[in-house]
Amino acid sequence: MYFCVVDDYLPLNIGDNITVRACAGNSTNCSMFHDIEVKNCGPDNFVFYLYPTFSQSEAYCIGT
Repeated sequence: MYFCVVDDYLPLNIGDNITVRACAGNSTNCSMFHDIEVKNCGPDNFVFYLYPTFSQSEAYCIGT
């Protein structure tokens, strides 16, 4: 199981903090959704606040 961000945007201004939706599922579909917080800390510098996953077999993955 993996989480991927489904909202296609990040905070624009330095210091801004927004909530985006992450999808939990396998490689072909999303079975659950989870909100996460993202803060803009400078040019191309973001901090992601990741809430605990639903179970021990789940993890977050950030990629481009």
